[in-house]
Formats: sequence, structure tokens, C-alpha cells
Amino acid sequence: MGIAIFMIGVISYLSSALLFAAFALVLLTGRQGTALKQTFAVACLVTSLWSVISAAYAQWSDLYLFLTSAMFLAEIFRNIAWIGLLYLFLKPLYSGVISRRDQFFIVAGFLLFNFVFILSLYPMLRLPLDLASIIPNNFVAYGNLAFSIIGLVLVEQLYQHAKAHTREEVNYFCIGMGALFMYDFYLYSHALLLQRLDFALWEARGFVNAILVPIMGIAVYRNKDWSQDIYLSRKVVFHTTGLLAAGLYLLAMGAGGYYVREYGGSWGLVAQILFLFAAILILVVLFFSGQWRAKGRVWISKHFFHYKYDYREEWLRFISTLSFGGGGEGLQQQAIIALAQIIRSPAGILWLKDDWGRLVPVESWHMPLPSQAVIAPDAPLAQFLERVEWVVNLEEYAKSPALYDELELPEWLSGIPDAWLIVPLVLHEKLTGFVLLATAPIRSGFNWEDYDLLKTASRQAASHLAQYQSSQALATSRQFEGFHKLSAYILHDLKNLAAQWSLMASNAAKHKNNPNFIEDMIQTVESSEARMNRMLLQLRRGAAEQQASAKFDLIRLLQEVVEDRSQFTPVPQLQSSVELALIKADRFKLHRVLLNLVRNAQEACQLKGDVVVRCKKFADQIEIQIEDKGVGMEESFVRNFLFRPFYSTKSVTGMGIGAFEAKDYVMSLSGQIEVQSQVGIGTNILIRLPLAHES
Repeated sequence: MGIAIFMIGVISYLSSALLFAAFALVLLTGRQGTALKQTFAVACLVTSLWSVISAAYAQWSDLYLFLTSAMFLAEIFRNIAWIGLLYLFLKPLYSGVISRRDQFFIVAGFLLFNFVFILSLYPMLRLPLDLASIIPNNFVAYGNLAFSIIGLVLVEQLYQHAKAHTREEVNYFCIGMGALFMYDFYLYSHALLLQRLDFALWEARGFVNAILVPIMGIAVYRNKDWSQDIYLSRKVVFHTTGLLAAGLYLLAMGAGGYYVREYGGSWGLVAQILFLFAAILILVVLFFSGQWRAKGRVWISKHFFHYKYDYREEWLRFISTLSFGGGGEGLQQQAIIALAQIIRSPAGILWLKDDWGRLVPVESWHMPLPSQAVIAPDAPLAQFLERVEWVVNLEEYAKSPALYDELELPEWLSGIPDAWLIVPLVLHEKLTGFVLLATAPIRSGFNWEDYDLLKTASRQAASHLAQYQSSQALATSRQFEGFHKLSAYILHDLKNLAAQWSLMASNAAKHKNNPNFIEDMIQTVESSEARMNRMLLQLRRGAAEQQASAKFDLIRLLQEVVEDRSQFTPVPQLQSSVELALIKADRFKLHRVLLNLVRNAQEACQLKGDVVVRCKKFADQIEIQIEDKGVGMEESFVRNFLFRPFYSTKSVTGMGIGAFEAKDYVMSLSGQIEVQSQVGIGTNILIRLPLAHES
């Protein structure tokens, strides 16, 4: 064995020892782990010890009588540790399949095998054997080959029986374990096949074991029970990563320089020097670039460290704070508080867009509300916040305006004391406002994570504020809708009253000497006055106020309706077998609805035909039929337009309100209304209303 071979072996096994020792330290540090985690750490420590002994053997081969047996003894314990770890993994899977007795015999047989195998190393302490003579002279190779086969079988079982949700955690662990035992299997099977040990495979074994550490490290990182809370300074990691990247960069550039020198002809050496000088110059420029250093710190923080915030707790607190505001101005102030609590800011001001698109201060929290701080839609600040959606740090802006694309801030902003951050409120890529937060008394490393959390939270706050504004606009729209609806009903009644007065005025000159006409006219005027007073009372109450419901006799109401319309032709007739039908409703409104329906029936007859009002009583309902032998309506009109407001068969003389009001009010009484009509035959309107209890 040459000196060079032994030196490569020393480096190979020492690299394995260092990496496994560091890996064990990671597993043993941090919060208390499970038995699997502790066994994992022990296996790494035993592997590190085995690597140290193997490196010592490669360096001091003169002590082979002791180190050879110590090396193989350590390898046995290494194999036992890894197989024990795999057994702990598989034990829960087979607890219900293999009995405790069978498990006992399996473990006992495995331990007996190891005991016999360890005893086989005893002659090696007395015989002058070296590494090359181990293979043909004893069954050490057979024992290690058996270990690798057992390990591979266990790895296959672990991967095969892993559940779907844990497969991602187990994958890399199985890859690492499988590669470790596969290499051992190849090493010893190759030695037994050729009856000699391949020293190249032996000395590369340490490097192979070292390569497996990062692979198993991924498995540890993905397993929540194994992950650690070890703190490494961001500065240390940044500089270490930077130096590593610089080293890899220089190696790549060195390879490129070698290529240039070899294939550059007579200019090869000059081109190589120029190439390497340019590579080093670029590296120096990158290291002194503040922007690239900042990007590097952000990348390292995102990929190598735990997050600064517990996002579950932050989000629950944020939503709870927003919900506490209820609505209106309370919600606006709670939006400021919710954003301020993220970075411990003590105060803030909220700007929102008005109807003209300007950003206007609408609410403040522990800060005076500026009166003249209005931002136009085309102002640089508004355009910048909508375009890039950045959180503007005013302290950073004062030092480096170039980071914000030469943003121009309004002059009045400098007059607000302790102004620190401008957080945009963006909804559907449109700026709806922004929040100005005051300087926090304690600031600890304001970084990309704070910016990202503020941006995400501000989108949620913008959604809440927009929802409130929409509900406010909807409430206003409903108020107008109710007012317009009431106005339409009253206008419809006024039209009917005007028709009555017009009829009286046209007949007054002809029948002024008729006492009966004078008496009817007086009754009509009195009835019109009462209806006008009721309409004025309803206007004073308002559209949204519910009218008082009372219990009354529907038959008596129908008699009044027929009597009111008896002065018009054709004269309606009331046919009822019911003497008393108590219902609960607004008597005035129901009277108006029925009066409108009877009037429509009379107008549909065009001074000829019949109008009949019938009443039938069922178990808990009363049915009203208003039947006419008029012109009728088409089925499509009844189905699509009859109960829609502002659609009428009366051309310009009708408003299309009566049928809509009738259906609207009947449904509000939990009743039903149906219309049966045929063109040229007539129309039958059926109204069913629930009866009130007589008690």
C-alpha cells in the first residue's frame, strides 16, 4: 500500500467523521426528541467513530494488529445502529402483524448473529493479518455482506409500507440508507468474487458516506419531529455562503481559463490572464454591490432560517382585530390597528379614495388627522403605490431615493411627526387607499418578511374596507328603492283618484240638478279625502316602516270594495257563501290592492261584460276570485310581464303597478295569487290568504 493511497483514505474517512459528528450534534441539539431521533443521533456518532478509526488505520498501518480488528468491530456496531434505527421505523407497522414472541425471536437471532460475528474478530488480534488478507482468510466479508443484505431488505420494507402523507419525509432517508448498504454490498461481494479487496473502493467509502449526510439531512428537515431550532447568525451564514459561492465561481472560472489557455493558440496565456482578471474583477464588484448583498441576505433568510413570525397566530390576531371593529368608522380604525400591530407601530392614519378618485384621509389612530393631505389620482405617490405595490419606508427613502425609482413624495408628508411606513391598500390590482404608520419604539431587523406580511395583510384589509363600502352603498340603494316603490304606489293611487274626479267633473254639468248624483259626488269626495289622508300618513311614516296589522272581517272589506266601484260600469257583483272570514293584515293596503284589481277588471270589460267577485272558505284559507268577461291577456304576457312593474296592457294610460303591488303584498301575507286568462274570453284572478284564529 503506497503512501498516496493511505493519504486519500485518511481524507476520505475524516470527511465522513466530521460530517456525521456535525449531523449528530444537530440531532442532539434543540428541543427534546423522540426515540427515533435519539437513535438516529447515536447511529451518526457510531458512524463518525468508525470513520475516525478507519482514518487512523489508513495513517498508521504499522499498528494493524489492533486497528484492523477495532475498525471492523466499529463497523459491526455501525451496522447494528443503522439496522436498529430501521427496526424502530418498522416496529409500529408490524406491531399488529407479527406477534411479540416472533419479534423477540427475530431480535434475539440478530443479536446472536452479531455476537458470533464479533467473536470471529478475536483471532485477528493474534495473527499478523493485513487488510488484503482479511477477505480470503476469514468470514468478515461474509458477515458484512449479510449486514448489507439485511439493511437493504429493511429499507425496502420501510419504503413499501410508508403512508402517503409520510412518503415525502421517508423518501430521502430511504435513499441515504439504501445507498449506504448498497455500497457495502458491492464492496464485499466484489471482494469475495475476486478474492481480493479493491483498495480504490475502500478509500472512496469514506467520501461515499460523507455524501449521504446531506441527503439524510433533507429527511430530517422535512420531519417535524426531527427539525431543529438551532440558531446560526445570519451574518455568519451569509459570509460562509458568499465565500462558498465565490470559491465555486473561481473554480469554474479557473476551468474556463484552462480551456482558453489550451485552445487559445499563441494568445492562450494572455487570454487566460485576461479571462481570470476579468472574473476576479466581476466577483469584487458583486461583493461591493449593496443591492446584490441585500438580495443575497434575503435569499439566505428565506431558505436557511426559520420564519420571523408565527403566521398562524399573526393571521388569527389580524382577522380578530378587523372583526372587532364591526362596521363603519370602527372598521376603518380597526384596519389601522390591525396593520400597526404587526410591526408594533403605536399610531397610524388611513387614506381612502373618494367619489372623484382622490385619496382623502378618513380615519386616524393616536395621530392628528391632516386636513389638507389630499392626493390627486395622477399624483406620483398614488401612481407608484398602484404600479409596484411596495411598502414605502420613509427612513430608507431619505437615505436611498433611487431604491424607489426616484419617487416624489408630497411636501405635507414631512410635516407629519414620526411618519415611518406607507402601506398601500390594493384590491384587484387597483389602489383603494393606503395607511401611514408611525415609527415603532422598538425596531428589530425590519426586513423582507415584514414587507411581505404587511403587503398580504393590507390586501385583506382593503377587501374588508371595500366590503363595508359596498354594503353601505347597497343600504343606500335599498332606501332609494323603497322610496321609489312607495312613490310608484302613491302615484298609481293619485292617477285613480284623478280619474274619479275627472269623471265627476265631466258629469257635473249634466246631472247637477240630480240629488242622487250630488249625493254620490259628496261620498266620492269624502272617500278621496280619506284616501289622501291615509297616503299622506304613509309618507310621513316612511317606506321602510312596517304598517300595523290588525284582525278584521274580509267579507266586510269586499263589500266596501264592490260598493266603491258600483258607480262605474260594468257594476261588480259579490257572490259569497261565507258570512265571516277573519284575516290579519293592513286593512287600508289590502283595500287598495283589491280595489285596483276590481278596477282593472272593469276596464278590461270596456263597458260591457260582467265582473264578479266570489269568496270561498277552506280549512285554513280564504279564496277570493275576481272574474271578468273582458278582452283577456296572452299567456306569454301573464307569464313574463304581468307581475313586473311598469309593464301594462293599457298603453300610455297604465303604469303597470297594480298587479305588481297586489302580488308583492299578498306574498308578504304568506298568501298566493294566480292569474288565468284567455284572449277574447276574460280573466280570472285567484287570491288565497291564510285565515286568522278567531281567538
